[in-house]
Amino acid sequence: MLAYRDPDGKRRASAASRVGSAGGGRPSRARFGLPLVLILLFIHAVRVEAEKADPTFELTASAEYDDNVTLVSEAGRAAESDLVFRLRPVIGVTLPHRDHKLLLSLSGDYRKGTDTDTEDLNFTGTAGIELNFSNGLQLNLADTYTQTSFDQELQEETGTPDSEGNALRAGVSYIPVDRLRISATLEQQETDFEEGQGVSAADRDTDTVEISVAIPITRSIISTISYTSEELVSPQRPDRDYTDESYMVSFRWEGPERFAVWFDLGDEVIDFADPGQSDFDDSTATIGTEVKVTEFLSGSASIGQDGFGELTYDGSLSYQNDTDRQMNLTFGQDTSPSFSFVFQSRVVQTSRIDLSLTDKLAERFTVTLGAGYQTQESFLAEEDREDEVFSGRFTVDYPVQDWLKLGFSYQYSRRTSSLETFDFTNNRIGLFGTLTY
Repeated sequence: MLAYRDPDGKRRASAASRVGSAGGGRPSRARFGLPLVLILLFIHAVRVEAEKADPTFELTASAEYDDNVTLVSEAGRAAESDLVFRLRPVIGVTLPHRDHKLLLSLSGDYRKGTDTDTEDLNFTGTAGIELNFSNGLQLNLADTYTQTSFDQELQEETGTPDSEGNALRAGVSYIPVDRLRISATLEQQETDFEEGQGVSAADRDTDTVEISVAIPITRSIISTISYTSEELVSPQRPDRDYTDESYMVSFRWEGPERFAVWFDLGDEVIDFADPGQSDFDDSTATIGTEVKVTEFLSGSASIGQDGFGELTYDGSLSYQNDTDRQMNLTFGQDTSPSFSFVFQSRVVQTSRIDLSLTDKLAERFTVTLGAGYQTQESFLAEEDREDEVFSGRFTVDYPVQDWLKLGFSYQYSRRTSSLETFDFTNNRIGLFGTLTY
């Protein structure tokens, strides 16, 4: 059993040993039954038709100096530094059978300190089935389990502790004639947070149903009518429960020269269970475009208004001339439920931008630069809240063999919060080796 110590010295089990017991023993919906069935079916299919499998495997081992292992604020307590060893496996298998597919993907990040009791595991596993029939019917079923035991502060909302979650997704689509598609999806998502870490977060169960019909108007224009319903329930904080229903009509025009424009118009109703919380009933609208400028450069962008009456936008820009030079830029802004108890907000507005650049140096060395910036602001609350997270990363690697590369990495991250006790800075510097199959 993996275990580690809280900053106060109390030893406790890691998230890997708590599977099935999060949320104070609260029953878990379909957390393990479905993944187990899918994996058993997958193993049986692999044994029968192993020669058709398309496996991928990658393992990265690293040793790095980390000057703030638990990402604590210097205003609260002294940061702990450590020499940390990490293993990061990534496994993926696709097994085709006629027009059908079985899929399995696993990724993990295990770390262990040498001077501290740090020992954690982040893990994500997905098992899925995709069935395609000659009459235009497609069925798919997927289950994803995730646990996060460290580094939440680099991406998640301030005050979000260890968590584990399960997302079950089932979908069906039918194409009776060319370009006419009828689709429906159902998703059940459960997220449980670890208690006893000073400040906890609200567990969430979310049920989402989406139904859509895509109808061709002309050879270049397709219209879509869709209905989406989302219900969020928090067993710990019923005051944060809400339902969200939206109706939408979309039009997409596929133009010449790899150019497309789309437009959404709809109505969204957000109804909070708490009578003291204001509900929303607003029109929504989004306009977007996709363009492939050259064979190597493509991008997309959209802007609109969401169900809260707030500005939302999203975009990306990608350049790749070959495996030697790549550039990816993504940005966006949206609103989402708040999991943390640290602030009053039931909903937060998040803005983000991420950039990565990869290029060859001296024909053999690969250099990658990455940077990200994210802000979170309070919404539906009177408090003046804003959190900022900045991260930057530099790596350089050298291929010793086609299946082995060695390299050096450096990462810097910083969070500035409205609550000073949640500020932190972190530096990580180390060496790594990656095996690829």
